[in-house]
Amino acid sequence: MASVLDRFRLDGRAALVTGASRGLGAAMATALAEAGADVVLVARTRNAALEQSIAALGRRVHGVARSEEHTSELQSLRHLVCRLLLEKK
Repeated sequence: MASVLDRFRLDGRAALVTGASRGLGAAMATALAEAGADVVLVARTRNAALEQSIAALGRRVHGVARSEEHTSELQSLRHLVCRLLLEKK
């Protein structure tokens, strides 16, 4: 019998998580990766330990340190997520 959690698999999808360096953002990024998503972590500072733990799950992960003042970076983040979706493992 399949687990109810199988209905929530995110294999083949990418997630962009803001505030991902600690707390709820880090917890959500980990949960999304555990569900099968590749993850882009966006925060004011990068969390190398979180990036390593997500990579250890077999997921692609990319950390981005971003300042709230630099809204011009939003387009490059969009391209990064699209590239993650299109890349083959």
